[in-house]
Amino acid sequence: MGRPNTGAIPFAASTETSSPISETLGVACSWYPFHARFEASRGCQIRFPRYRIISLSLTCRLLAATTVLISQSLPQSTSIVSELSPTLNPVFVAYVLLFGIAALACFASLPRARGITNDGTRRGLVALLVTSGGWSVAHLGFLLAPSVELKLVFYHAGLLVGLSTVGPWLYFCSAYTGRNLHKSASIRRAAIAVFLIISLVKVTNPLHQRYFQPEVLVTPFPHLSILSQELHWLAMGLAYALAVIGYFMLFELFRQVGHDTTPLLGLIGLTGLPIVLDALAVVSPTIINITYEPLGVAAFAVGVLFVFIDDFQTVQLTGQQDDPVLVLDDEYRVRDFNTKSKELFPELEVNEDIETVVPEIAEYIDG
Repeated sequence: MGRPNTGAIPFAASTETSSPISETLGVACSWYPFHARFEASRGCQIRFPRYRIISLSLTCRLLAATTVLISQSLPQSTSIVSELSPTLNPVFVAYVLLFGIAALACFASLPRARGITNDGTRRGLVALLVTSGGWSVAHLGFLLAPSVELKLVFYHAGLLVGLSTVGPWLYFCSAYTGRNLHKSASIRRAAIAVFLIISLVKVTNPLHQRYFQPEVLVTPFPHLSILSQELHWLAMGLAYALAVIGYFMLFELFRQVGHDTTPLLGLIGLTGLPIVLDALAVVSPTIINITYEPLGVAAFAVGVLFVFIDDFQTVQLTGQQDDPVLVLDDEYRVRDFNTKSKELFPELEVNEDIETVVPEIAEYIDG
């Protein structure tokens, strides 16, 4: 099956007609002042910083412009459409179930995430779940869409939503480990600028074709395969480099507590494990070339919020404090402690009775 025609199209058909992207950006850039005046006229406080509103508006409208570009650059081929229609191929069904479960896990975890007491950690984790769940939904649309054109619209949506998960991940890691990086206005502005630049490169792929090229394959089932180009690997390398910063922050926190953090380390490792599937998809025709990171985030969310929520919050409580911190349960057993406490009381051990390991603390509590 030949590759769909994705030849470049000009920004403007003539000197009298402006391009979809230029028109879209013009509307997006003028949207915020109108919104501000509207809110001010009602006597309401504007709840979101300017850069968030502009980013959201630009992202949505760039995606709309991409739909126009895709529709103009692809031929209407009924043979391709029919071959890519959803089937009952067991591998296809497995992919649909996999990403469907991932989306459900992310969205079902939201009520639990909203119960986290630390404001920054709660906001970061909720945003990570929403974006990751949306990423899985975009993958479902990509798999289930009956036409090449519609599949590419969903794929572009997944590119934007997937890129947007990096910000919540770093926000969550910074807040959970007691840092203030997520509160820095300069860092936020820089992040928004990088996001918009990379998003512009992604959604204009129908013009330059340097981010990916689509190709119809029949193994392991008829699907639209994505051949990643050099700009994809540059953006992916940057995203993973930023994600590693978050891992470093978490690992540093875990070293400061006496609690057994092995389960949490395993869950965090799951968020990076899908890169193995990403790599195998490049060399193996039996694995379709699609990003698998939403699966790792879904596993992390279920594990942290439904299985190890107490460990998750206990580690944050002890690891963030510069002063000695000792956490006891209702029966005065040691739940956790930080390095400062260990320096004062070397005999401290998790799950031991405080009266046995440090009698003077038990006497102070009883007194």
